[in-house]
Amino acid sequence: EAKVLITSGGSLTMSGVVSEVLVVANRILAMERVVDAFGHVSARVSPSTYLLSRATAPSTVTAEDLVTYDLEGNAAEGSPRPYAERMIHGAIYESRPDVGAVVHSHSYDAVVYANVGLKLPVMTHTCAPVGRVGIWDIRDNFGATDQLVRTMDQGRDLAKALGGDGRAILMRRHGAVCVGRDVKSAVMTAVYLQHNVRMALQASLVSGKDSFDRLNQEEIDLAADLQLSDFAVDRAWDDFLARLPSAAPQNARRMVGWRGPSRKSRCTFLYEQ
Repeated sequence: EAKVLITSGGSLTMSGVVSEVLVVANRILAMERVVDAFGHVSARVSPSTYLLSRATAPSTVTAEDLVTYDLEGNAAEGSPRPYAERMIHGAIYESRPDVGAVVHSHSYDAVVYANVGLKLPVMTHTCAPVGRVGIWDIRDNFGATDQLVRTMDQGRDLAKALGGDGRAILMRRHGAVCVGRDVKSAVMTAVYLQHNVRMALQASLVSGKDSFDRLNQEEIDLAADLQLSDFAVDRAWDDFLARLPSAAPQNARRMVGWRGPSRKSRCTFLYEQ
């Protein structure tokens, strides 16, 4: 298990395994084209802090790029330039103690579906982890903006739209957010959201309408229980690792990350006085 050391002075030291898994998550999302030069993935490391790269392309992230932020998006003085949209991560962690990882992408397939405004169907059982996918529009409460989620108020509005049990949400003219109990499940959900949106778009083109077949809610719930099991998530993660252009760190094969108060934690938090 990963060990996180929090001293009385507030400094944070992590074993390398958490960092390695987050680095690999960035590479997987880039490989799967969920992110390109833009987008980011974070991991919660305590109830009030999370780990996120400095502002750089996900395909280039290394352990040296990772920075610890509090829920308001603050880092230690002298930290490198942060992602402008880190407030997405902090606001979701603030409102969802069950969430251990957040993925934000500018998935262009998701943008198409979000802009059309149709309810996203779940096309097949492997995509069931996305669950009920809503649509958030920054215009509704913040008017004309550059579309980036730059403030905690905007992040909290997005988190509210995601809801208390949502795992994915589309963002009009922008992209999508996916969450999970840990890095592996969040990455898996983000990848299969991309697959699901593409299938829905293809079905719309083939059928010429929005009345094609899809899973009903009972089927989504049953399939999601299976697909989000540790066995299924580990199987997907191993497939991602096997297809990476270069070998992933061995530690990245281990299940690590915040599990929230309702699940058995895979991280140990040691408080020094």
